[in-house]
Amino acid sequence: MKKLKEILFLSDKKNVKLSSAISIASIMVLILIFILTFSYSILNVFFIPYRA
Repeated sequence: MKKLKEILFLSDKKNVKLSSAISIASIMVLILIFILTFSYSILNVFFIPYRA
């Protein structure tokens, strides 16, 4: 019974690490997308008048 608890505890720790890594990765992806769209809109604002 004790062994089973230890195994469950270890797997739970691994799952916590995995889920935190996934959440960090998703936040980084969202920030990256935000930065890309933001810089693209700034480029459009600054460079479309010169091309026109």
